[in-house]
Amino acid sequence: ACSDFSEFDFESIQYGDLYKTKKGQSGMMPKYDKSYNNTSQTVGIVSAPLLVAPFSKCVKNEDGSDNWNLGFSIPKDNNDEDSKELKEFYEEEYNENIFDITESFYQKFGSDLLDHLVEKALEKCDNWFGESLEEEVLREMLTPFIRPETEKDDRTYPPTLNFRLNQKYMNDIKFFDKNKKIIKNPNLTEIFSPYNMVKIIFTYGNIDIDKGKASFKPHFYPKCFQFIKKNEKRGTAITNENFEASKIGFKLPLQENDNGKSTKI
Repeated sequence: ACSDFSEFDFESIQYGDLYKTKKGQSGMMPKYDKSYNNTSQTVGIVSAPLLVAPFSKCVKNEDGSDNWNLGFSIPKDNNDEDSKELKEFYEEEYNENIFDITESFYQKFGSDLLDHLVEKALEKCDNWFGESLEEEVLREMLTPFIRPETEKDDRTYPPTLNFRLNQKYMNDIKFFDKNKKIIKNPNLTEIFSPYNMVKIIFTYGNIDIDKGKASFKPHFYPKCFQFIKKNEKRGTAITNENFEASKIGFKLPLQENDNGKSTKI
């Protein structure tokens, strides 16, 4: 089942007690324990339209497999030509104001989600962290799903959400065009070119809680990408020379599989 992001209900979620992750067959210890979403972790959440961030990149591993470091920025009306084109395109295609939608998405999965997680952390503090903590401390510990707008090197970077996906995980993701028809054999390099417009269907599986109790964060799992619009004007491919890893947000943890192996996602 899928739900538009505006209809997804955080307040009804019942979180499980802390699940302590264990070493997989590789011998690696996951960095995070988990508190699972016991209410709606299989519900697909359809995002607002997003733009592929220019730092998105495919990195080759030593075994030849791919890791995708992906960022997706939340469009905002900057009263410029690019904003005007986005608005006109979306109104023509969907009869909606793209910036109303993206603002609502940022509110819900930005500050509203942070407030929700802090509230739940206060309720389950002893179980998750082994002690009672003040709200201000929990807010400092919480890593947001959406990185807020930031300024760096005299440039302003829009609010951005990030995923790091390995090839095995990417092979299970479905891709659709703007008419919701499945894309067979998708060209990922083309789809994830800078400033292309996409929507993501993701699930909310759990909260990751650092084993050292220093931080916690929500963990969302992308399941589908809808390729809506190709950028025709701006952006160039990212290379090893110009890629800045510092612009990628937190790394997603290892996933514990039923067979005891750990998979980086």
